[in-house]
Amino acid sequence: VRAVEDIPYKTKELFNTDFGNAKRISWMAPAGFDEADFTLKNSKMMAFFDFDSQLMGTGKFVTFNELPANAIAEIQKKYKDYVPEKIMFYDDNEANDNNLNLFGQEMAQDSYFAQMKDGSKQIVLQILRDGTVSYFSNFQ
Repeated sequence: VRAVEDIPYKTKELFNTDFGNAKRISWMAPAGFDEADFTLKNSKMMAFFDFDSQLMGTGKFVTFNELPANAIAEIQKKYKDYVPEKIMFYDDNEANDNNLNLFGQEMAQDSYFAQMKDGSKQIVLQILRDGTVSYFSNFQ
């Protein structure tokens, strides 16, 4: 993990170009990428940059009801004991071949990621735009 002060000037400049109206901006530097958390048009969002300062993708928190209807039905059936905690829509930047690595897996396509909880068990589901639901990872 790098210090936030080590985020390249170029990354911040490109962020400002793409998200100039962003408010409440904070930066993090987890292993493998730089992340800006911010608010844009009253939505909490994230932007993920590779170490060449190129945008890999953006994330936006959404509600469970914003998932595709067939995905909601499948989750309620297959994961009925789980409660949704957080749901993020990840919009991959197809123009960048570098992909965000989350839970040891590359996120190479636009998808929803739902953090689900059943007591002390937490999992992450990946939901494609067509409503296909798959197990993605354990969450710890």
